[in-house]
This record gives sequence, C-alpha cells and structure tokens, in this order.
Amino acid sequence: MSQACRACALTPALGMLSQLADLLFQEPWALLPSRHAALRAEVRAHLEALRADDPAGPDGRPCGPQTIVAGSVAVIPVYGVLARHLAWYEVDYFGMCDYNTIDQQIGLAVGDPLIDTLVLDFRSPGGMLRGLEETADVLFACPKRKIAYTSDQMCSAAWVLASQCDQIMAAPSSTVGGVAVITAVLDQSAAFAQQGLKIEVFRTGSLKNAPAPGEPLTDEARAFYQARVDEEEQRMLALVGRSRQVDIPALKGAWLRASSAVGVGLVDALVPSLPELVHMIHQAQQQSARV
Repeated sequence: MSQACRACALTPALGMLSQLADLLFQEPWALLPSRHAALRAEVRAHLEALRADDPAGPDGRPCGPQTIVAGSVAVIPVYGVLARHLAWYEVDYFGMCDYNTIDQQIGLAVGDPLIDTLVLDFRSPGGMLRGLEETADVLFACPKRKIAYTSDQMCSAAWVLASQCDQIMAAPSSTVGGVAVITAVLDQSAAFAQQGLKIEVFRTGSLKNAPAPGEPLTDEARAFYQARVDEEEQRMLALVGRSRQVDIPALKGAWLRASSAVGVGLVDALVPSLPELVHMIHQAQQQSARV
C-alpha cells in the first residue's frame, strides 16, 4: 500500500488527539529539544483529526523496517522517535520506532544459533522515557556481542540504548549525545484571556491535570514537573553507569559531531558506513576462525 493510500485509510475524527499528542505535553522525554518542538507542531497540524483502529496496519504486514541478517550478523534498525505501544500509523506514517519492536527483534536474534553479533543501526533523535528502561534491560542482558552504530543520529534516549552495547561506533559526521530529559507543559492562559475566556477548575488534588487548558502554570506545578525530569535523569544515568563511564551531566545535554564525541566517551570508534562495519566484523570472525 502506498504512503498516500495509508494516509487515506485514516478515518477523520475532528477534535480527537492521538496518544502521541497527550504524551508530548504530559510525559518527560529524552529527546533533542528541536525534534520535540517539531513533533508538537506536526501533531497539531496532522493528528487532531485522525484516527486509526487497526494497530496491525491496514495491509497486515509488519510495521516499520525489519532486521537484516548478513551471515552471522543481525542488523536491527532503530529508526525514528522512540516510544512504546505505538499504533501502526505512528510507525508507518510518522516514522517512529516502538521499543516493543526492538525487544522482539533482539529476542529473535538471540534465539538464532547462527547469529553471534547484533548491530543496532541507529537513526534516532531519542524519544520517550516510558519503555526505555525495559528495552535497555533487554539489550544489557543480551548474551551475544552487541555493537551500536549510527551514520545519522544517536541522541538522548537512543544513545542511552546504545550505551548498553559492548561498543559504540559512528560515522564521523553523524550526531551523538544530547543525553538529557525534557518535558513541555503548555500554558494557554494568555491565549484564553485574549479571547475573553476564563476557566475555573475544580479538583481534589492540586496537581491533578495541572495546568488544565487555559489555566496558568503554578509554582507548585513547576516544581512537580522539574522533580519528575530530575528523577528520570537519575534513572537514565543509572542505566548508562552500569555499562560505561561518561560524565553525562557535564555535557549539559549538548549533542556533538561523532568525531568530537570519541574524546568524551560517547563513541568508541569511527567507521564510515554500516556495510564497512559489517565487513570488518566478518573479517575479524574469519581471522579468529583461522587462528
């Protein structure tokens, strides 16, 4: 089915936001700020009137790119913004990547006796924290050799996943890092006031749905959201710390060119392309077999 046909398969439902829209404004993310802002704009522009009831996809095929096996090497794609329990259109139409799919592809590679090396091919700016810890645990526990690679982006939550591998490699001009937590809370009170609207909210807990649409953000709510992102950062640092020693807070959420990231421990080695990396792995295996 063509991209246009998939778009036509979405049933209009005016005023209904997708799960992604709710998560963008309520949940902490480990994602480049520019990509977070772009996602918010994209959701506003395209998803408010869309609905899909078939999470398996309209044509029954698996959603998103699948693992490629080259000899004894399984190349697992990690492409797009990371999240959990995605609908098919969020994968196919918006190019996102489901943590559950990564888990499944790792499991299949581990269960294949002919595969001895997993290469996770990253093209991701990061994504949601919900699901990151569980997939990081799956990858960390994987008994086979694991190599993370990017020729594009490996940032924030994506880099945290990569840190669970035995090695991190990247093309020199690729982007890595940006390991920090962000949440965006929309304060619409000024916009409501300009329209002559005023909202009164009746709640039993002061942080319940704070702020509601049109309600100003309180200091208490600000402290709550900051405490959440601080807590999530500590969890993220714990995941990184069990497999590699990098002073993540010192980087202040900055992302780097891979050729510069080698010096701070975000990347172990530079490899120009994925095919060259796979070739290097095969050569090393052949030399080892001869010895």
